[in-house]
Amino acid sequence: MEVRQPTNEEFEQVKIAANRMKLDTTNVRQEQFVCAFSDCGLAGFVRINAVDDFKELATLGVLKEYRKNGVGEFLVKNLQSNYSELHLVTVIPKYFKQFGFEPMSNVPDELMKKFDNAALWHGYGNPVVMKWEKS
Repeated sequence: MEVRQPTNEEFEQVKIAANRMKLDTTNVRQEQFVCAFSDCGLAGFVRINAVDDFKELATLGVLKEYRKNGVGEFLVKNLQSNYSELHLVTVIPKYFKQFGFEPMSNVPDELMKKFDNAALWHGYGNPVVMKWEKS
């Protein structure tokens, strides 16, 4: 599995896939993404959004044919090796807990806006704000 930023053409594929998965695509820019590629092409992607003084894991998606093969784990661990702290808002906290993310009680304003945006979460469950710190 190769990890790198997407080319212009690959970024178009990422945007299409993220929209199909109903992931957060608010103000996406190509340079925010790191993608996992198999020999057959795009397998998954993750977006880091720089917000004020912290980094948000804003969008994580794995293409259907690559799910349950460790692609999401591979991408999350790749980020964890490059950052000392990550924040996120998610409806699947159990998934992120396995990587050391913990629910936050003191939520930064920028993440609170996302948390409060009911349109993002409609039909997906209740969002949880989480944080991971390198130990």
